[in-house]
Amino acid sequence: MRTERIAYLFAPLLMASTLAHADPKWMKESSEIQSLLKSVSTVDGNLGVRFANVGLRVNAVRLEEISQEDIKEDPMMQPGDVEISILTEGTPRSGDCKVLGSPTFIRRKGQFLPQDRTGMWLLTGVCAVPN
Repeated sequence: MRTERIAYLFAPLLMASTLAHADPKWMKESSEIQSLLKSVSTVDGNLGVRFANVGLRVNAVRLEEISQEDIKEDPMMQPGDVEISILTEGTPRSGDCKVLGSPTFIRRKGQFLPQDRTGMWLLTGVCAVPN
């Protein structure tokens, strides 16, 4: 429960500080969120199934296109990249893997690249920070 509260409080602050140049789009409609989650493959099928299997509920999704200013600040970013932050609630059943529950991904040319341990664990089942 405590991890859930910490993640819920800090996730918006972290996401707001990562990319400040473009106006984000928020997905809050369940059908829109489920459509996005179903498009992401994971070790359990798709991201919607994976969230359900680990005890997390998705409240909202934040999408933000990477701007030219962002690319100048972070050369790993590329034109066309979209940062996807998923706000969740619940305590993840993650065993020994310490995850917060609100992952961030970069969508690049149809691929979803995890940006944190939570994202990596959700997609691959591997408890590691992505390179």
